[in-house]
Amino acid sequence: MLKRVITGAVFTAIILGGIYLRGWALRALMLAAMLIGMFEVYRAIKKTGAKPAEWAGYVYAVLAIALEALVQLPNAPEWLKTMNAPATALVIGLLLGLSAIVLRGRVDFPALSATVLPMAYPGFLFSMLASLQDIPNAAMALAALLIAFFLASINDVFALFTGMALGKHKLSPEISPKKTIEGSIGGLIASAVFAMLVAWLLDWAQAAGVAQALRIGEAETEFSILGFAMMGVFAGAMSQIGDLTASLVKRHCGVKDYGTIFPGHGGIMDRFDGILFCGAVCAVFFQIMR
Repeated sequence: MLKRVITGAVFTAIILGGIYLRGWALRALMLAAMLIGMFEVYRAIKKTGAKPAEWAGYVYAVLAIALEALVQLPNAPEWLKTMNAPATALVIGLLLGLSAIVLRGRVDFPALSATVLPMAYPGFLFSMLASLQDIPNAAMALAALLIAFFLASINDVFALFTGMALGKHKLSPEISPKKTIEGSIGGLIASAVFAMLVAWLLDWAQAAGVAQALRIGEAETEFSILGFAMMGVFAGAMSQIGDLTASLVKRHCGVKDYGTIFPGHGGIMDRFDGILFCGAVCAVFFQIMR
């Protein structure tokens, strides 16, 4: 337990540092996590006997983060600024991966699916998570990053304790036997409260005149507490789906954890499973809120 707490504290400090600095620091952090996460998923899938063209996935990861960064440059050409960087990178990655498998000259559908899956999960989801810092409104960008990175943990903790205290009905017995519907509801309530708290804190920060310290400028942004509560519930639900998705893939591949990079927690994908799905929800929600 002590090892898990220490690892969690270090992880939180690194993520908070990246969120505060944003820019290239956060991009580099996301690129490293994306590459390691894709490596972990490819490694797990290869245990089933599949032989993916994983180099195409790594090319996609670098291209996705690089294009997103180039689009944000002040002197970027107009054609680049209008580009949908995540989608463009994904299309190129898929074309490379599919070409590599087809040109092997064999009918090998397991290799094809094993090549493509990690580009979508976790690849594209990491790309969406990384793009949250590029939301034009700095206050909204900070809210999106805080919710995306930390709501999943809040959800997990409260789901665990609620499930231990009240859990009777299994949520998904074959994929994750310990999860309960009661625990899930507890996690969703906590997620809504956390999202509302983020909105309230940023409202307070702007009213108290400490916006500059948070690097969100002086422009006031009104946050809908009710809107954030609803988004928190949906993000919490998708966080739980992300956790179950990770468990499904691991059970299919016959692995307990994706890796060992985080002592007591497992690999990057064991830590980011729910975060990635939260990030996707935030990307959609804050796109609407722009």
